Amino acid sequence: MKFPRHLVAGTINWDTLIFAPKLPQAGEEVHIKRMLEVPGGKGANVAIASSRILGKSDVAIIGALGKDDIGKKQVNILKGEGVNTDLIYLVENNVPSGRAVVVVDSYGNNVIFTYREANNFLDKKVGSCNGDIMKYINNSIIITVTDPPLKVAEKILSVAFSTAVTQKRTTIWAPGLLTTRGVKGIRTALRNTNYLILNQPEFKSLTGSHDVDILSKQRIFLKNNEELKVIITLGQHGCILIDKKIAVSIPTVKLSAINGVRCRTKIMNTAGSGDAFIGTFAAMKILGNPDIESLIFANLSGTIKATRETIRASPTLEELIAYRKKNPEIKPRVLRQR
Repeated sequence: MKFPRHLVAGTINWDTLIFAPKLPQAGEEVHIKRMLEVPGGKGANVAIASSRILGKSDVAIIGALGKDDIGKKQVNILKGEGVNTDLIYLVENNVPSGRAVVVVDSYGNNVIFTYREANNFLDKKVGSCNGDIMKYINNSIIITVTDPPLKVAEKILSVAFSTAVTQKRTTIWAPGLLTTRGVKGIRTALRNTNYLILNQPEFKSLTGSHDVDILSKQRIFLKNNEELKVIITLGQHGCILIDKKIAVSIPTVKLSAINGVRCRTKIMNTAGSGDAFIGTFAAMKILGNPDIESLIFANLSGTIKATRETIRASPTLEELIAYRKKNPEIKPRVLRQR
């Protein structure tokens, strides 16, 4: 059996997209423009974004679904995208599959309400990481953990990280909602992470600070893991890569600059852009690209996704290469160096 090179663990949801002229204030009624029902969930989104770059059967997902119509539909959709679904746990006792409601305004900004349900039962599948899960971990190049229950994240990262030196395996963690626990609450997982990926709200939630000076908080992460690399996504402003030696700002491509390659310039929906970023970064690392180049492609992927309406509208490898050729002069900027 040929095992996938990329293993992803995280949520699988069915999303209701609500498009409104603006996001409502508390107590305000807003007439919506339209609604869409689409597949989503951070883990599934990342897996599909990676699969569109690495190709069929090169990405597997660890996740949980209910034994309902949504669960069946989700498995078929993932298989259709070339994602290996052997490690999806179907939860008993009429537990429904996860859902989410995403409200998007006319500028592409969004708020997300998540109903995790089956996703919260993934710990029953992972357990001690024996059997098939262990085989997949041992044969993966990168294990990306997004937002499963914390015990699941800790277990998968620990098992993957413990043999990383001898088997050249890399761990990526995008904790999402788990950042509300603060650094102390996720310390165990941080110690077993090579790359930590956060957006700005998650960074503030994790550090418990509204300080916009990201570099001043560097020591909070590195004291738990000196080899940790922290990636902070900044939306239209690209991302920052921080490790113990250097901090680098990597800009994204402006939409006007890629307009000539069949790309809309209007932001349609930023929901899912971060997942496209994560999946693309992991896939590019697997293909042998260094950190900076992988992050340039990840920025580009997130930007392209934002111009598309649905959650999983991440680009293919061919699209990314075409856009990259059109924009060769993307210059990272060193913010700090030791």
